[in-house]
Amino acid sequence: MPPGTTATDWIYGLTDVTFSQSVNVAAPVYAGHDLILANTATIAETIPASLTRPARPNRIAVGHNLSLVNPQNQVGHVNAPPGDLAEIHVVNQCQSKRDPSPHNCAWGTPDQIFAVAHDNVIPPGYLTKPELTCCSPVNWAAPANGLSHPASPTSYMGFWYVNAGLGPKSPPASTAGTPPRFDTVSGVADNTINQSAYPVGSPFDLTPNASYSATSADGQTKLAWDKATSTLTIKGTVFIDGSAMSSSTNAKYVGKGTIIVSGLFTMDNNTQLCVNADCGGGSPPTPWDADTTALAIVADGIDPSTGDSIDIKKGSFQGLLLGNGNIDGSVSGTLIVGPMVSVYGSVNAGQSGTLQFPPVAFASSGTDGLTGPLPLPQLLSPIQFGGG
Repeated sequence: MPPGTTATDWIYGLTDVTFSQSVNVAAPVYAGHDLILANTATIAETIPASLTRPARPNRIAVGHNLSLVNPQNQVGHVNAPPGDLAEIHVVNQCQSKRDPSPHNCAWGTPDQIFAVAHDNVIPPGYLTKPELTCCSPVNWAAPANGLSHPASPTSYMGFWYVNAGLGPKSPPASTAGTPPRFDTVSGVADNTINQSAYPVGSPFDLTPNASYSATSADGQTKLAWDKATSTLTIKGTVFIDGSAMSSSTNAKYVGKGTIIVSGLFTMDNNTQLCVNADCGGGSPPTPWDADTTALAIVADGIDPSTGDSIDIKKGSFQGLLLGNGNIDGSVSGTLIVGPMVSVYGSVNAGQSGTLQFPPVAFASSGTDGLTGPLPLPQLLSPIQFGGG
């Protein structure tokens, strides 16, 4: 697969992507509908070097309109010396402070949009769009919000319900404290994805006030929280048929893996779940080696009142977030460092500073790792890189 064609390398929303604060986005962006820059948000022309990749030109794709709300908003010419993005594709029109009505994009100085290549066509195969299918070979109880899934002979959610290293069909061989239930209040698999372990409104706390651990029989999958050191250990793929949250104010994580929840994932004021003490938001940020340490959160549920699958309010998260519905980090003071992928909804990022992250790759079986069943319940070293 060509470099940078997977959605997990990008900030991706099937509908809108909004940057509402003073963030400088040094990462590729794909908005299926509108891309909106507000406050003093900018998109940098260069993706900074990581531990595994050199610096390279940035790029964006917009399925409808590109809107620059304020005079300080611009795309490219952010760095010193100023330069152009590699490419910009805006299918419909632009809006800018110079001309707030929708109009044919005036590339360069007039609309403050700078790229070497620019047009109104997103090339075929430019990005492999993600899916979050459900629920064969298991059953599914549709929630009251009317959430539906694309019909599919295979199923990402169903596959991991059955095959996760820790999950409804793979209970832990050893435990300590109170680890999560993986299915139903009794912990017994009911062969139905129905948020029965932790319903919306009663999420499992990944980082509670007491330590816990759960390890699979083969030792290849582990989820553990050490309260004394505020450290979450993740290894392999964990499936929880319900919602989850993180409440710790200083949690860090070690290891590499994925936590899949059939419900929602939330973090509230002053909470933190990161690799580094600065959560990758320092100036300059502490280097993050995603080859050895990376946490992906996949949330399939949707809040009926907001449309959100993932909601982080004034919390800090470092890793990959993928939601069926919206990813909402719009509240000022929120920090999300890593790819944000809304499979069928929107992304709203309200952070400040520079948004940059290293490549974070999933195991793959000829797909982008999110369009169907995966062969291994773990993240592998990157084979697909973002930004081009």
